[in-house]
Amino acid sequence: GVAIGFACGPETPASAAILGRLAREADRPLVFSLRQTGNQLGAMVGSVVLPALAVAFDPRAGYAAIALVALCGILVFERLRPVYDPLTRSAGTAFGLNAAWRLVRDDRALRRMALASAPYAATQIALNGFFVVFAVAELGLGHVAAGLALAVGQAGGLVGRLGWGVVATRWVAPRRLVGLLGLGMAAAAAFIGLAGASLPFPLLLCATFLLGLTASGWNGVFLAEVARLSPRDRIGEATGAVLVGSYVGLIAAPVLLIGASAFGGLAAGYLAIAALAALAGLSLLGDTR
Repeated sequence: GVAIGFACGPETPASAAILGRLAREADRPLVFSLRQTGNQLGAMVGSVVLPALAVAFDPRAGYAAIALVALCGILVFERLRPVYDPLTRSAGTAFGLNAAWRLVRDDRALRRMALASAPYAATQIALNGFFVVFAVAELGLGHVAAGLALAVGQAGGLVGRLGWGVVATRWVAPRRLVGLLGLGMAAAAAFIGLAGASLPFPLLLCATFLLGLTASGWNGVFLAEVARLSPRDRIGEATGAVLVGSYVGLIAAPVLLIGASAFGGLAAGYLAIAALAALAGLSLLGDTR
């Protein structure tokens, strides 16, 4: 598990460093959103294919399939590396943990982005990691219906990662949009936590879609805004430092949800995370840089 974490951690900062150089600033929200769509598609394909492999063959077959895909990826990226490596040479030589920490610590806007990313990521986990349990245990859904609702939420995330990039490119400033998405995911999570048990199933699907649209759709526009705020030769470094906040949210979310469930069920956990996401969104809307 630790090895997988070390392998997955650098991919977002590395891609941000490359795309930040290749894409014009005006196009970054859409470009970064398209990039994040790959993550969502991979998660959706994995959700369908890996359980089927486990049932048809062996639970270890999924790991073998992922390893094979990763090896194929190495062959592809090794052919591309000579073209794109020069774009990040200057950023690579300047990289250091202390320097990255100081970059975010000393820049108010980047610091706010890092802090806001924690409840945003926590809300995403509340959907992707806990919704099925919540729907079955507290909303009274069967496992198939709960899985369908989660699939609708993931579809909302896919639409959001594409759609918000277009919105931020054409109509709404990325910084403002990222703040509004925090308020949107807070409203959707609070609505599901408060009224989920009484909602007709079609309305619950709509609410889950809206939660996915915001809580799983914020990443691309967020990363584009981090790239805009960062020094041009330190985009990868700044992205890695800011995303530490996201991973804190991913780690803290299960603890918060489980802790809250001891008092008011998972619904209370959804309300707590919604409150934090709303505060994060308001914080970003209040920073005009």
